[in-house]
Amino acid sequence: MDDDSKRAEGMMWLSEDEVKPDEGMLFAFTEEKPQSFWMRNTLIPLDIVYIDAKGKVVSIAKGKAEDETPLPSAGPAQYVLELKSGEASKLKIQPGVVLGLPKVNPVP
Repeated sequence: MDDDSKRAEGMMWLSEDEVKPDEGMLFAFTEEKPQSFWMRNTLIPLDIVYIDAKGKVVSIAKGKAEDETPLPSAGPAQYVLELKSGEASKLKIQPGVVLGLPKVNPVP
């Protein structure tokens, strides 16, 4: 189930062993706008991939474990993909790349 509390939690509290290299968490928002994530209570470093409404990668932030520094997108984004640190590079995900996104229902 997806709701505001699960969205706020994201990948918080997960250990290195609980996140496989080919897994991540996709956040779908109801509108495209500047987004910002932080790493509070997130025990492992993450790649935070900001994606616009058409699936184009806007920017990628490198989140440090348990860091409360805001990590804003470089432009409007409707989706955010959290991946284990280094996975974006391994998957050749970089700004400007267009990703095929699954059909998801955004949480208001």
